[in-house]
Amino acid sequence: NGGYVAFPVLVSARILRIPVIIHVSDTVPSRVLLFASKFAKKISIAFPEAAKFFPKNKEKIAHLGNPVRDEIKFKQTEGAHQYFDLDPTRKTILVLGGSQGSQIINETILGALPKLIKNYQIIHQTGKNNYDNVFATAGVELIDNPFKKRYRVYSYLDNLQMKMAAGTADLIISRAGAGSIAEISNWNVPSILVPLTKVISRDQESNSFSYARSGAAVVIRQKNLSPNILIHEINRIFETSGLIEKMSESAKKYFIPDSDKKIAHEILKILISHQK
Repeated sequence: NGGYVAFPVLVSARILRIPVIIHVSDTVPSRVLLFASKFAKKISIAFPEAAKFFPKNKEKIAHLGNPVRDEIKFKQTEGAHQYFDLDPTRKTILVLGGSQGSQIINETILGALPKLIKNYQIIHQTGKNNYDNVFATAGVELIDNPFKKRYRVYSYLDNLQMKMAAGTADLIISRAGAGSIAEISNWNVPSILVPLTKVISRDQESNSFSYARSGAAVVIRQKNLSPNILIHEINRIFETSGLIEKMSESAKKYFIPDSDKKIAHEILKILISHQK
């Protein structure tokens, strides 16, 4: 995988004739990976769209997906609703902003919260720096709300909590990093993706639209995100007959299991070949 820090390593490998394998975790490869593709023995891609950037290397390309951490690979469904003291008969939405959280997603959830909890349960991971503000604001918003126990807010979800949360989730709202998409599709959970803007991340928008084309997700661009639009999309997904099931099945079909093992296998094959 290739940031600029990988460039001198790749040049050294080229000079010393050490075989190179590259992994393109996003839809668009970096300049370093494009450079390395000229002499790489194998090009592993996570998104099918990445293949078009290597028109002269088709025989080297392997669509192997992105690895998912073993600690959260398997969602825990048994006892998950009880773990969070939630109703297993009510639809649950899991909101993930990453370890740093997403201020705009947090603000949008807070704005939509009184209407959302009339129909749904929410597990909201805010990010450590945002937790106090979200907790306080939600407390004020829901002080006399009869459904306030349907909202669970956390600064961070550890591995056990994440597996349990994934086990309760009927829908996930998330950013669109390559790792996040891999985890969500691995869990086979429909999602609404809110990618970072191109100014901040050149990959998240293209990642999210690539995944959405599979039918597993819908995308709301950050500039279009508002409480009303989010509520409309959530209701549409849950209320359209058969849609939630189709999205879940699409997520299942999209995910490539055992990516870590498949990538390791390709590395070992080339290593063995190089030693002969």
